[in-house]
Amino acid sequence: MMTDLKERVGQWFDVEPVYHLIGSGAAIYFVVALLLVYVAKFAKGRAVSFALNEELTQKDNKAVGVSTVGYLLGVMIVIRGVLVSDADAPLEEFLISDVLMTVVWSLVSVGLLLLSAVVNDKWLLHSFCNRKELIEDRNVGTGAVVASSYVGTALLIAAAVRGASEASFVVELVDTLVYFVVGQLAFIITGVLYQRFTGYDIHAEIERDNVAAGVSFGLTLIAVAVLLSGYLQRNDSLIGFAAWIPLSIVLLLTARALVDRFLIYKSSIKEEIARDQNWGVALVEGGVALGVAFILNAAFA
Repeated sequence: MMTDLKERVGQWFDVEPVYHLIGSGAAIYFVVALLLVYVAKFAKGRAVSFALNEELTQKDNKAVGVSTVGYLLGVMIVIRGVLVSDADAPLEEFLISDVLMTVVWSLVSVGLLLLSAVVNDKWLLHSFCNRKELIEDRNVGTGAVVASSYVGTALLIAAAVRGASEASFVVELVDTLVYFVVGQLAFIITGVLYQRFTGYDIHAEIERDNVAAGVSFGLTLIAVAVLLSGYLQRNDSLIGFAAWIPLSIVLLLTARALVDRFLIYKSSIKEEIARDQNWGVALVEGGVALGVAFILNAAFA
């Protein structure tokens, strides 16, 4: 016991991690990441058909604010996923190539995130125009779904990229594109099944500015993405990934039923969200879905 204690005390006062912090090049990656976030914001400003800064500051458009923070968070999730440095190798040996690959993968991912917004508009929330809801109606519920789709897409991209890999850039790019497409299909399938399971019209509720409906659906999308990204971190099989999609959705919908049955037992989630627009209940439902997703990832690891 005394030997173990001495070893622990020695670890407390080990100065090697300090040298690693100084020589890791983290400051350079941090600066590059900040520049990439700025580039991503600029790219989004060019991609949308409205003045992003004007909506955020002059018009105080909270719907655009919610969707934008989801986009920026998604960008940073992806950057985190592609930041790679070999801590055991000399800094000058890999720094330039790592920074270059970080920039390339981040730009690819920004393009995919912007493409996911098109998928969101055309197929995920197909009953209305997202731009109209965000700009003219300032619909925070729509903003919540759009933000969630950004975050969910980013989780899938980050898992597919996997940071450093022995595979070539072309193979990793094809991998990422394939899983991006399948992941977007998973979101669309989730939307269809969720619509049938909830007992109310998600699109109609979101269109009538029901924030609770948007929050509930958005958090469910993120929970699905957590499960799917967890699979991608463990396996390469596309067939297994396709099989995991419906299983993930069923498990999450089952968790929703359990919330309805045991946590909100004096009412129902349907009534609280569709009738009362109770976004507190929506947060409980979505939070449980996220928790279940993390637990299932650990269980299947």
